[in-house]
Amino acid sequence: MTEDFCANRDILHMSDTTFKTLGGFIHAELGIKMPLSKKQMVESRLKKRLIHLNIKTYAACSRGHEPYTIAMVLSEFAARNPRLSLNFSILGTDISPQVLEASRNAIYPHDEITPVPLELRKKYLLRGKNQKKDLVRIIPGLRQMVTIRQFNLMNKTFDIKNDIDIVFCRNVMIYFDKKTQDELLTEICAKLRTNGYLFMGHSEVIQSQNYPLIPAAPTIYMKKSGMP
Repeated sequence: MTEDFCANRDILHMSDTTFKTLGGFIHAELGIKMPLSKKQMVESRLKKRLIHLNIKTYAACSRGHEPYTIAMVLSEFAARNPRLSLNFSILGTDISPQVLEASRNAIYPHDEITPVPLELRKKYLLRGKNQKKDLVRIIPGLRQMVTIRQFNLMNKTFDIKNDIDIVFCRNVMIYFDKKTQDELLTEICAKLRTNGYLFMGHSEVIQSQNYPLIPAAPTIYMKKSGMP
């Protein structure tokens, strides 16, 4: 336990100095802005996870929950609509090697899959046995639909194929400054297929007149036809 950080069932605290140092590093490396006003939000969101894992370092990531959930939804839609002959693939990205490894393994504690309907659990999840009985794993068929790879949003150009149908970039832009947001949205729009969709977070608002996008629903945007 360091002087700047402590975590127990009642408190998680990081000094302003430590937070500013961390924020400066994150902004320099990843372009994510972390003003002091976000410290309480970060502490609040991390408290339960840090206590559960009994660790003293910070991490915020996704371990494959989103792409595998999307794969389930699309698989169910394809099964209900066989005439469409729906063929899809999903790319899930992160910058952290540890997160990528966890995503590829696709093994989760049982308490993390409680939102998944029982019918879908039976169909797409494998239950562990003996000492691993509290773990589940995504079935091989679903894992094959999802490609997991390392990706840094701060790259000047995205090493991703063009004509993507749907991009999920939810609750990401809020951590970047305005200049970086503009650069990211421009690059995303370049990769998005005409009439393709961009899903954003509820706290994120795009000035769509600055991009080839039109609002399709709250936090959902469609790329205009006839635009690059």
